[in-house]
Amino acid sequence: MAQSIGRNAYYFEDTTSNLTFKQILTPPYQKKFLPTLLDAPNFKITRHALWVKAIIKNNSPNTLYLNIDNPILDTVTFYELNAAGTYTSIEAGTHILPSNRLLFTPTFLFRLNLRRGDSAIYYIRAAANSPMQVPLFTNTVEGFFMQMTVEGLLHGLYYGIISIMILYNLFLFFAIKDKVYLYYIAYAFCIGLFNACVYGHLIYFNDGIFQNWMSRRIVTLASIVLMAMVIFSMTFLDTKKNAPRFHKYLTLITALLIIPISIELSGDVWTSDNVVNIFSIVIPFSLLTIGIHLYKRGFKPAKYYILAWIPFLISIIIFTLAMQNFIQSTQFTKNSMEIGSALEVLLISLALADRINIYKIERAKAQDQLLLASRENELLILDQNLLLEQKVEERTQELVNEKRKSDDLLLNILPEEIAVELKENGHTRAKQYDNVSVLFADFVGFTKIAAQIHPQQLVNELDSCFKAFDAIMDKYHIEKIKTVGDAYLAVCGLPVHNDQHAENILVAAIDIINFIKERRIILGDRTFEVRIGIHTGSVIAGVVGIKKFAYDIWGDTVNTAARMEQNSSPGRINVSESTYQLIKDKFSCQYRGEVEAKNKGMLRMYYVEESV
Repeated sequence: MAQSIGRNAYYFEDTTSNLTFKQILTPPYQKKFLPTLLDAPNFKITRHALWVKAIIKNNSPNTLYLNIDNPILDTVTFYELNAAGTYTSIEAGTHILPSNRLLFTPTFLFRLNLRRGDSAIYYIRAAANSPMQVPLFTNTVEGFFMQMTVEGLLHGLYYGIISIMILYNLFLFFAIKDKVYLYYIAYAFCIGLFNACVYGHLIYFNDGIFQNWMSRRIVTLASIVLMAMVIFSMTFLDTKKNAPRFHKYLTLITALLIIPISIELSGDVWTSDNVVNIFSIVIPFSLLTIGIHLYKRGFKPAKYYILAWIPFLISIIIFTLAMQNFIQSTQFTKNSMEIGSALEVLLISLALADRINIYKIERAKAQDQLLLASRENELLILDQNLLLEQKVEERTQELVNEKRKSDDLLLNILPEEIAVELKENGHTRAKQYDNVSVLFADFVGFTKIAAQIHPQQLVNELDSCFKAFDAIMDKYHIEKIKTVGDAYLAVCGLPVHNDQHAENILVAAIDIINFIKERRIILGDRTFEVRIGIHTGSVIAGVVGIKKFAYDIWGDTVNTAARMEQNSSPGRINVSESTYQLIKDKFSCQYRGEVEAKNKGMLRMYYVEESV
């Protein structure tokens, strides 16, 4: 069974990196050795050489081996006291080909010439361009290979998962032709390659030359993994469409990953490692946050994406903290990246599979919508079929939404019948309507109130009142024409004929008066009083202009209705003779006599009191 000797070890950092072993054995330097106090001593990235002094005792009847369990140490020199009383040295590290090592293993093994019950002091000099972890374990060769067998099975399971997921998504890419699967394959390959380098498994290729080269470019490899991670996430979450601001942020982050690569290539490994460690925390947190944000906004594929990132983010945090010596390095922290990335790869594959199901559902919905559209317009269905063949399913939904918005906007400007005519013919013809009732409503004292309150309050109050008027018009099937300043114009009996036009518009006018009365009870002088005039007759109605066009009415009836309003009183409804004749049996009216109206002469006018 492997025994950790880290707590029986002492270390000394050679800031010159030039001390010889003979100098290290002198008393001045021996006094500088400090206890490690850890099972897996971790000195983070250092520019200096590190000396470790380990006291080892053999309590086993078998030959012991010392295992330095860090496969990416660049140079390792092992010093052992021989029978002659002098020290012999053995060179190891990634620069030594695996075929020239004592045993062909990812980590560095040294045979200890210790009999049972004996103890000895051993020295190790190590240097690396990666975090300087020096986990020290002793074990028999049988125990060590048993441990390697178990670890090999676990590592094989991990690489098997990565390989299967790559092949599975490669098949999906060729089947669906969606580039998101290609980006996922690139990401899965990069994360697998990174872990293979960290755990020293690349020694089995090209006699370890590739492992040696990659271990010297560990920051570059980590940066490429993060780039692949971000690019895949941007494509999967479709951030360019669903979250444009986050898309710009992730694009910037991807570009900034060139910085740690450039620093490492310039030779400053210590700085590049610290920079990439910051990115390795910031990027997963950012991607998880964006995934949660989009899921809350209804982007369903983000569900499995979030589930995948949680364990992976935890594993990155654990791995980074252990590498930076903020937490104790253990077998779990050592393998946390493999565990987290394996779970992530599996869950993201589920997310990609779920994406296919969503595609199918959306495709079915789009087909139903296209089938319905085919009954209305043959040309539209041809366009929609072409759109469907080009796999723009989401665009189909966008087009439907935009069409609905356009229709709603057009109906907000024009009556439905006029809007249909305009869409079918490209233009409308003005029409005469011989029997309609026109309503003018105007706020009394508007100028005075406008001078007393803030402009924004004035606009808000106008908006509240006109919204209420609009609702009343809809209730009684009355067509709102327009508002001009504080005046409100509406007509009943067009474009669809209505025999009850005069009665409907009187009931609406009474509702307006009552609404304003109730509002004045609450707000007092902070709101308006209203006066209303109504006249019945014939009008011309139609759309004018080609820019900012509007549906309007013209004729003497409109002018007369305006005069009725001008000669009305606050809180009263003033109607003409023609309107009175239509509503006299259903409403109580007060005859006002003949009243002088501007440019109209003497007109008979009536105040409407209430409905009978």
